[in-house]
Amino acid sequence: MIRHDSIPSVPTMQFEPLPRTSAGRRSLGKTEAVSSGNGEEGRPCRWRACQTGGEGAACEAPPLRLASPAMKRPTPHDGARALLFLLPLIALPFITNIRIFPFVAPNEEPKWAVLTLYGLLSGLALAVWLWSAGRERITIRCGVTGWLLLAYYLILAVGIFIGVNHIEGVIRFAFWAFSGLLWLTAVAAARSERPRWMEWLCRGSAASGLIFSFHYWWNYLLDYGKPGYNYSVLFSPIGHVNFTGDALIILLPALLWMLAVRTNPMERIFNWFSCCTIFCILLIASSRGALGGMALATLLFLTAAAPHLLRWWRQGEARAVTIRAPLIWTVSALIAGAVLYSQLPYHFRSLGRVAKTVEQAEKVVGHADKKQTAKKPAAHQPQPPLRALWERLTPLIGFERTSMYASSTAMIADKPLLGHGTGNFAWLYPGYSNKFPDWRDPLSTPKTFTTNPHNIFLQIATQNGLPAAFIFLGLLATFWTALLLRLWKRWDGFLAAGLAAMTAAIFDAMFNHVFFNPASMFVFALYGGAWWGRLFADRRAPVVRLPLSPRVWAAAALILATALSVWPARWIISEWHVGRAMALMRYPQLASHEYDLAYAKDPDNFRALFGVAQAAYQRKDYATAIRHLIHFERIYPYNPPALNMLGAAYMLSGHYREAKAALERALVSYPGFAMAEQNLARVNAILNYQKLQERLRAAAIRRRGGNSPAPAAATPRPTPQRQGRSTPAPR
Repeated sequence: MIRHDSIPSVPTMQFEPLPRTSAGRRSLGKTEAVSSGNGEEGRPCRWRACQTGGEGAACEAPPLRLASPAMKRPTPHDGARALLFLLPLIALPFITNIRIFPFVAPNEEPKWAVLTLYGLLSGLALAVWLWSAGRERITIRCGVTGWLLLAYYLILAVGIFIGVNHIEGVIRFAFWAFSGLLWLTAVAAARSERPRWMEWLCRGSAASGLIFSFHYWWNYLLDYGKPGYNYSVLFSPIGHVNFTGDALIILLPALLWMLAVRTNPMERIFNWFSCCTIFCILLIASSRGALGGMALATLLFLTAAAPHLLRWWRQGEARAVTIRAPLIWTVSALIAGAVLYSQLPYHFRSLGRVAKTVEQAEKVVGHADKKQTAKKPAAHQPQPPLRALWERLTPLIGFERTSMYASSTAMIADKPLLGHGTGNFAWLYPGYSNKFPDWRDPLSTPKTFTTNPHNIFLQIATQNGLPAAFIFLGLLATFWTALLLRLWKRWDGFLAAGLAAMTAAIFDAMFNHVFFNPASMFVFALYGGAWWGRLFADRRAPVVRLPLSPRVWAAAALILATALSVWPARWIISEWHVGRAMALMRYPQLASHEYDLAYAKDPDNFRALFGVAQAAYQRKDYATAIRHLIHFERIYPYNPPALNMLGAAYMLSGHYREAKAALERALVSYPGFAMAEQNLARVNAILNYQKLQERLRAAAIRRRGGNSPAPAAATPRPTPQRQGRSTPAPR
């Protein structure tokens, strides 16, 4: 952890509050009544108390004057430090609202771009700050949690070289690194710049929530249903149907706290509108994991607040007045959201993209009922680890989840220590999703495979091993427990919002994508870092002196930030061209050109690689198609459409044995794949015909005494079952 007192404060100005008159007013303005987040409201804001870290000091700065007329010119050190603290607040409105078409995932890939740009600029600002820090060695305070966090990132770095797709590992590690930098920045800002930084955090959150709410209602009321509307993203600019709640369950408690403590009328109205909208959105489109997390967070919040509410009630009417207004604002926003939800015409929590995927899987695989339960285990069929546990959980959470969990535990059992590689779950999971016939993933089709196990522990354990998963969950548990114990002893409204958000996020992470999509990663790192910095502001961890000079660390920060930004930037630009190609599928030449551009930007983007291979196959350039598909199989070894196309290209090139091997691998990845079965039958027929001709030729040679070979018969030209132009890239 960064030692907050090792970051020097800005030396240019010293502020003092203006003197008060006998009437209790400042000479140049009235005293502002604020709430401190600990239930007190209506007391005058004392800027000096806020600076010293007074309990719940989330107040607005009073009018200030300079203590000394002498002013120094800001140095690069001060500017870099200020930029480092302001960049998260500048990026917050973009990370919650940006949506750009025609990206493949218009609600996510632009947000990855924002996170990448933030990481690059923050790395540059950190490098400038370190370079201008002088020659004195840097000291940091790092306890057990800091060393565990460092160990987690080292395991992620090692995982880059373990997986089959190294570039994907670099990209995912870069996103984790940028989020970690954001976390440490928020911790340092919440400790050393609490009054000013918290003021701007509240304002940035209010602006982000307001823009998000207007954006949502614009899509919901005006755009939805128009010709050309992209139904896969529905209304929310944060994510798809179930992705929506992953970031909002963290943002909503923070906004509710701001609604309670911020006394500026316009800001309070904006926060009320945002809280009402976000709560309504959670009811409309979030998953059961997000709803369950919010319900559990509410119960825990009331449990932690109960003894304090009882104590305040005993203090009489004077104390009740201070909490009455915040209570009315927050409760009215939630009630308004629930009433609005009951009157809205579109409730898409059970519809949308996920339900359509399940319906497609039912048609392909033949599941008669979406709420399928696990079959009775057959004696001759292989069974996944912990089969008895998944059988008991199936009635509670559904077969769609337990089938993914069963296949994921098989992945963990194969490589329990270091996993299959950072960011490599999606590329290897298809090889396990159909490995156990009684537990086949109903969301897996010949063209679509689950890209994550919808569980934070299984996600980390499959990619980076059980030690990394236990470290991450241990850090979350430590944070959650510390928040609960602190609130039980002494009330703090800001930390109470953190406890609610942490509870909801941890519960939702057991069933969804929390911490693995850009919005939830950024929002959790920003607010979680602020909560951590506030919670442990007074803790004195052991001091560690870094071994090298600050300028060496500055150069390392510059190189690392630049290097880690290259591969995500290439991937994002490539995804832009892939999205354009997919939008131009009716115009093959234009689509092929866009795929070529995407491949040029990132040759390891599997969508771009599949697109150029398919274009080469369609123009009968089978050698080029085979070359691209071999590379594709190296980074995505269990993709049935790509393996089927590789087998068809081999077959049309006359390499029948290679074609047979590729088609057999396709059927291993997805048993019952009709096109691969038909192509394999043709290849087997050709090979059998060739064997028959060889035997006849050998017999003829023996009859002639071995002097003159008989003429070879022509091999019949096959007509393989192949992907057409309308076949989308694998997802």
